Amino acid sequence: MINIITAMIFSDLTHNDFANKDYPQFICCVKCEGRLTVADRRYQIHDGSLVYVPPHTEVCRLHAKDDVIFTRVMFETDEYFTQDKLFVLPKSEIFDFGTGFKEMIVYGQLDCTIDASSIYMDQCRLVFKKIDLLKQLTVVESEVNDYKADIISNITKPNYTIKDFMMSADITRSNVSKKFKNATSETAKQFYDRKKMQYAEQILINNIERNIKLDELADLCGYDEHYYFLRLFKKHTGMSIAEFRKKHGAK
Repeated sequence: MINIITAMIFSDLTHNDFANKDYPQFICCVKCEGRLTVADRRYQIHDGSLVYVPPHTEVCRLHAKDDVIFTRVMFETDEYFTQDKLFVLPKSEIFDFGTGFKEMIVYGQLDCTIDASSIYMDQCRLVFKKIDLLKQLTVVESEVNDYKADIISNITKPNYTIKDFMMSADITRSNVSKKFKNATSETAKQFYDRKKMQYAEQILINNIERNIKLDELADLCGYDEHYYFLRLFKKHTGMSIAEFRKKHGAK
């Protein structure tokens, strides 16, 4: 059983001290760019980050620039969950948990007929499972997991390239690719291209009634070389753009 003690939305940093609470907490950063200070450690926080804060954490404060929106959920549970340390999940590691909780809180405030409590519990259980899985990763797997999260969080930006990722990773390209290969079956470039092609698929499906031009699609996905983009798309899907659109109902 998971019992939600409190669930609230904040749009400023007046309530940014999460220390010394009797119950575990989820801090869901719907809109937030900054850092979380925990004792002598600092964690970078971005839009969509989720932080699990165990009970009686001595120091835990959120610092951010500009406007912020975050949800704070305090709960108790007698279900199997072994995490006793603070844990930060990037947005890509799970559905947009913060936005989900924000919606549930609003539904509750509006006295909606949706059973918000059961959805709270289901979302909490998903996070429990994800944290338990991530705890089992090796150091290299954990690093690669962070690299993947960085790529995915930027994948919809047309001007974001694999070079930008390599620069932000603060590590040589060969080392990144080696770590990817050790932890997965692909290089960082292969992972990047695969996610970009999945994004291209989603754009096509969302615009199935509109005959989106090839150069527009390539530009949206961040590829200047349109024929290279076409080759990648066919390699990934086994279909040309026209065949893909026809398969998904284009007239």
